[in-house]
Parts: sequence; C-alpha cells; structure tokens
Amino acid sequence: DYYRKNPRRYTFYRWNCGRDSRLQQLWGAPPSR
Repeated sequence: DYYRKNPRRYTFYRWNCGRDSRLQQLWGAPPSR
C-alpha cells in the first residue's frame, strides 16, 4: 500500500523511472471511454 500511504513519493517514483512512458511506447495510448 505504498502508493496509498505516500502518494506524492509514488507519483515522483513513477515519473522518474519512466514506467508509464515505456508502457505507452509498447502498448500505445489507453483507449478512450
């Protein structure tokens, strides 16, 4: 539950590690609802 207890740190971690941009690069943008 790290992302719930430390949302600011978790967001910073995700931004720095590049996970989201890599997933978007591999899978493309999420479908619009």
